[in-house]
Amino acid sequence: MGNSELISDRQAGKARTNAEELRVFINIPQDTEDIVWREFPADGKLVAIMRLSKEDANEMADAARLTGDAKKVSVQVENWFPDELVAQADMSGDGTVLADSYPATGFLLAPYTDGTIARIDNTDYFIIEALAR
Repeated sequence: MGNSELISDRQAGKARTNAEELRVFINIPQDTEDIVWREFPADGKLVAIMRLSKEDANEMADAARLTGDAKKVSVQVENWFPDELVAQADMSGDGTVLADSYPATGFLLAPYTDGTIARIDNTDYFIIEALAR
């Protein structure tokens, strides 16, 4: 992929699957089983969905717990999310999945300074929503 394609992907906010590119913005484990993410430049927002091994997922959840108590949230699943989450959301009847959400402070890198990390119930998927403030 040439630089011009990369720049146009960023401007368009297309879903990407390159973990190395994401590590510029977010501290994530070395090995992800599955990853997809998008930037929303107009909103100063980045959303990343990653599936980890059971062991790495438990470690990441433990690290997230250090930032505060979990808050039960309902996450609206979008069509670019992994198929497993789209299917789970379809079964819920309202297009959402439940998750335990924590402040993402320890996972974010500049320019993203605010956001949340949420572990989707009964999965090893995490959703990070990062905001540039």
